[in-house]
Amino acid sequence: ACRNLRVRGPFRDLLVVARFPPGARFPLHSHGGFVLGLMLGGELTVRQDARETVYRAGDSWNETPELVHLAYNASDRPARLVASYVLGAGAAPDIFVEP
Repeated sequence: ACRNLRVRGPFRDLLVVARFPPGARFPLHSHGGFVLGLMLGGELTVRQDARETVYRAGDSWNETPELVHLAYNASDRPARLVASYVLGAGAAPDIFVEP
């Protein structure tokens, strides 16, 4: 499904290429804005609540602000993704959450 993204007020965009070696983990966190992820290579597991989704090269997904989740590379190959953030003025890209 395609949805329009409406951002009120000033915003900034941020593009990040992230690398996850085998076994690497990005701890429990949320984002200060909308994120579109695109897997460039390898695979990455994203856990939200009790649900896990494995993304592979070519897969894309979106994350809404305040969605708490974690990500890790359970494979024996490196994973790479590009994340495109749309952040309100002053919003932090990543907000770490205590478990």
